[in-house]
Amino acid sequence: MLLSIKNYDELIELVVETENNNEKDLLVLFEKLKIDKKLLEDLHYCDNPFINRNWEFLNIGGPNISKVSLIHMLQLKVKIYELFVNNKPLNSEYTYQLSKARKELEEYHKGLCSHD
Repeated sequence: MLLSIKNYDELIELVVETENNNEKDLLVLFEKLKIDKKLLEDLHYCDNPFINRNWEFLNIGGPNISKVSLIHMLQLKVKIYELFVNNKPLNSEYTYQLSKARKELEEYHKGLCSHD
């Protein structure tokens, strides 16, 4: 599950890259159709639906959702191993996995920041 959340960040980056190419792709299309590209270039960016179409989600919402989801998954992993250790305190594998999960959560928290 953690792998899929990390891949979500890569997906967001791909969509950002695609979004950033919208205007350039549109200008290429204008050229192919022999439409004056100055019409698009002169349009104020606020009036151009091909610029920053999903900026807020891609640059703020998406990364924050990804980070919060990963934190919740890591917290859940810690909680599960805590329950395992409470049930079978002599099981060294559970104790080791709990320690490992706590370190993973702690390391993730160190580098954490929110986009706003």
